[in-house]
Amino acid sequence: MKTNAKTKPRFLVLLICGLLITATTLPAEDGGETVHELEPYPVITTTRMEKSLGSIPQTITVLDHEQWSRQLDLSADPIAALSQLLPSYSPSRQKMTGFGETFRGRSPLFMVDGVPQSNPLRDGSRDGYTVGSPVIERIEIIHGASAAQGLGATGGIINFITISPPAEDGWSTTLRTSLESGEELDSSGTGYSTDLTTRIRSGKFGAALSAGYAWRPMAYDGDGRLVGIDNTQGDTMNSATLNLFSKFNYYIDPDQTVSLMVNRFDMEQDLEYVAVPGDFSRGVPTGSRKGSTEGDPARNDVVSMDAAYENRDLLGNSLKVDAFYQDFSATYGGGTFGVFQLDGVPVFDQSRNESRKQGLKVAFAGDLGTAGSTGFVTGIDYIEDETRQSLVQTGRTWVPESTYRALAPYLQVEQAFGRIVLSGGLRHESAELDVPDFVSLEFYGSREVGGGSPDFAELLANVGLTLETRPGETLFLSYSQGFGMPDVGRVLRAISQPGLEVGDFLNLQPVVTDNFEIGLRRNGARFSGSLSLFYSDSKLGSRLVADADGIFSVNREATATYGLEARAKVRLDSSNLLDFSFAAVEGKFDSDGDGSPDQRLDGTNIPPVRINLGWNAQWSEVLSTRLQGSTLFDRTDPSGRSQFDFGGYSLVDLLVEWRLPRGRLTFGLSNLLDKTYYTYYSQVAGSDTRNFTGRGRSLSVRYEVTF
Repeated sequence: MKTNAKTKPRFLVLLICGLLITATTLPAEDGGETVHELEPYPVITTTRMEKSLGSIPQTITVLDHEQWSRQLDLSADPIAALSQLLPSYSPSRQKMTGFGETFRGRSPLFMVDGVPQSNPLRDGSRDGYTVGSPVIERIEIIHGASAAQGLGATGGIINFITISPPAEDGWSTTLRTSLESGEELDSSGTGYSTDLTTRIRSGKFGAALSAGYAWRPMAYDGDGRLVGIDNTQGDTMNSATLNLFSKFNYYIDPDQTVSLMVNRFDMEQDLEYVAVPGDFSRGVPTGSRKGSTEGDPARNDVVSMDAAYENRDLLGNSLKVDAFYQDFSATYGGGTFGVFQLDGVPVFDQSRNESRKQGLKVAFAGDLGTAGSTGFVTGIDYIEDETRQSLVQTGRTWVPESTYRALAPYLQVEQAFGRIVLSGGLRHESAELDVPDFVSLEFYGSREVGGGSPDFAELLANVGLTLETRPGETLFLSYSQGFGMPDVGRVLRAISQPGLEVGDFLNLQPVVTDNFEIGLRRNGARFSGSLSLFYSDSKLGSRLVADADGIFSVNREATATYGLEARAKVRLDSSNLLDFSFAAVEGKFDSDGDGSPDQRLDGTNIPPVRINLGWNAQWSEVLSTRLQGSTLFDRTDPSGRSQFDFGGYSLVDLLVEWRLPRGRLTFGLSNLLDKTYYTYYSQVAGSDTRNFTGRGRSLSVRYEVTF
């Protein structure tokens, strides 16, 4: 039977469901005898209560150091690595700014050791570049809406856990150095990086210190052309990154620890190249050439700090107190756009987002000791976020300095009844947004907007159930709410209605999402996997819409996203491991104002259907390989604009690792088949200046040694 592009994903979903259901119902046997060995579930901390992954009624992904390092051996781009490991995360734009990158069709909250990195008041989409990848020990990811960490997690939480001092006395130092290049092997396409990390423990004192520098080169596509550079939104090509990290621990006694983490991240694009406009309608890609660029370079400059006290035995319970601070500055490249006009004439300008956030998190957890096993965590969070957006060249204010303050007490309880675990909780989010009087830009009519201090109060709930159907196999059901703000900056700066006061503006109301999920996970010695179905809706959602210059505004309307995620790992023998992941996400918005989502969301808000396959092989004690492939399936534009249809593409990567007498040496070939393709974002929201092709075949060589 002939299968068209629209029906292929449906057949894949049915096939995947059948394979997983079959795999999870097969007895765990080996040679006729039951295999009792089970892989232990990792312990998760991002939920605010240390819990085994098996007892959490949501889809959770934990990326350990080995998984993360392998992806970085193939690509130095952390968002590209995340996208490869999380198929429901949008394909990477391969740029410094990630407009349109979503997680399950909504915005994720990025964190570093629990410190929020996202800037929801003026979402500049730079939150994936705030910490150096070498200092990340593991990544904990909550799929779907979660109020566990407060503001911003309507699509999920991505928490980067950084390295810590060693558990025992001693010290070690790790040196990593790498080269990356396209096939051309010329100076413009060759980059390098090096970082040095030291971890030390002596008695009650421990420290982890790291310094790293990286130069990202220009890239070539599969046809040998320079990939188009984005000097307006910022590009990772032709950029330098400096990361300085320190974490100090003082162990008062075996149960009490005081720690301080400080991280400085600076990423700056050089202005040696300019974009050569393509022709989107005729399929001519945007290119690059040597040339000077007006204005200041695009840049991310971030300082994050976290001071924590933890007591793991306070009258039989545990207490953790975190005080955090982040200073975030993101400079965007310039342009002569209509929105920057003065006296009716477009002028060159560029913007800078500045955000300072500080806060306190208190969590007290323990066991009530009643019938069964009753665990709880309670506490309170406080956050203050000050955000503004200015125009660098003319000194004008695009978004006035707005202050968000929120206080949120919460309680989460978990009760075990044999193989059933029930959990539920409440979080009361009480917030105030303070906006001063301001005048909008001339483009919006130079409107005088009255400031105000609208306040919000939301009671957020979650409830879940896990059932261990047999050892290593769990069925889970959950309902959880997430809380976020629309992109306040985009809303404020686009006000063109005269006589408007901030306190009466409906578009500043928070985004509350309701997330429903049902799933099954299996954790065995030979097979592990999960399958989940989810549905998320919001009565007053937030949808990005671009104008002719590619500048986004926010539409507030009812939205719904839904889909399926599946993952599996199959150990064929002691030397071969296969892994598989799949995600199909869809969404709708309310196009006619009746409160019911009816029109499909476009590709700037929803990722494509995606399948990832991988094969890890251990050929000897010193030689191992990983071969992985990723396919993104076709997607038609929901409004019928065929020029924004997504044509799909497949990519293959190869990693080879040698364990040397001292250290390890890796060779990574990304886009092994040298595929020429246009990136997902370029296809679904492209223009003559942003019709970017993806990176062609490139080689990375990395050496790592610990002494």
